[in-house]
Amino acid sequence: DDVPDTPPNGMESLRPPLRDRTVSIARASGAVTYPARFMMIATQNPCPCGYAGDQVKDCRCSMSRIIKYNQKISGPLLDRIDMVIHLNRGTSELLRTAGSAESSADISRRVLSARQIQERRFGSPTTNSEMAGSLMRRAKLAEDAQQLLEQAVSRLQLSTRAHLKTLKVARTIADLDGSALVSSSHIAEALQYRPKL
Repeated sequence: DDVPDTPPNGMESLRPPLRDRTVSIARASGAVTYPARFMMIATQNPCPCGYAGDQVKDCRCSMSRIIKYNQKISGPLLDRIDMVIHLNRGTSELLRTAGSAESSADISRRVLSARQIQERRFGSPTTNSEMAGSLMRRAKLAEDAQQLLEQAVSRLQLSTRAHLKTLKVARTIADLDGSALVSSSHIAEALQYRPKL
């Protein structure tokens, strides 16, 4: 919760487990390495007071304070995050219409279906997030999707890691849609979730 307020060494220590899917613990009596296949979910406010960009309440922070707050998360750590989703203040109207949203049961069915698609694709209980090397060719991009991804890599100066993460998220979005091909709309949606470095 509130990542910028977490001590930097604590956050940076997550980089190796996110990359290697292992965690090593060293003590005087020796060192041991454990598997660490986990999903990291983190939150942060838009600024120290919490109201930058709010439609109702004014932010009390200076621009330099907001920049300093957001720079507490390093670029290399942000680059390892698959998706960043910005949430706005809820309104009473949103709360009234919440019942018309997709139910948890329906979402669960779509997620399970997408997982089964991925297991069939890889011939094992491997998910898109674990795609690497030769498995990346199985993502099956439409030609316009490939072009959009290449343009985004160039224009947004995406790192190799960010490029691959965008592709993995887009493949998952396509699986949730039940689409055999990753389309340009799937790439566009995945790009919206990239952290802004």
